[in-house]
Amino acid sequence: MSALDVTPRMLTSFVRTVRDYAQAYQITGKRETFKLAVIGVTLGAHFPHDPRLRQMIDASLGQTTIPQSRRVELFCSGVSTSLGAHWKDEGLDAKGARLIAYLSRTPALEDLFPNMTGRKRAFLDACMSHADGYSLRAPRRRQAYFGAALIHGIYWFDNPVMYTLRRIIETSETDDLMLNQISEFYSGFA
Repeated sequence: MSALDVTPRMLTSFVRTVRDYAQAYQITGKRETFKLAVIGVTLGAHFPHDPRLRQMIDASLGQTTIPQSRRVELFCSGVSTSLGAHWKDEGLDAKGARLIAYLSRTPALEDLFPNMTGRKRAFLDACMSHADGYSLRAPRRRQAYFGAALIHGIYWFDNPVMYTLRRIIETSETDDLMLNQISEFYSGFA
């Protein structure tokens, strides 16, 4: 957590956010909530709202007639399978480097995905709506927000443990400075 520059207060807020989502799915056990908090570090504190995960959540956490331990086990298994394909042999530092490469050469997001459908389209639309809500109007900032959402999950700007990255994207004076600072942020995970 030191690479994230997280204070104990931020971490507590993060855990409370995940706990509140767990309770919405009638997950109240400490062990089960802890497992979801650990998953939340990767998927983001607001993972239950991520359209990419909707089907998996409905098939596991959403099946409230099944004991909570089994639902969390099913969800963890689904996440492991899903993330295995996306994170195989690649750490957060490498994901960050790919994000920087993407941001350095890519045109506007809306031009990249004209024919996107389904959950991917819902995810992109939600991210663009969030970027608007956060007043991220500049194309590179919108791209940085979206790229980080692919890594850290939906609503990542509101994730207390992502405060440092949020501050970089919101306040960097130039696009080049933003890219350099994002690169430094991710290199801290090597």
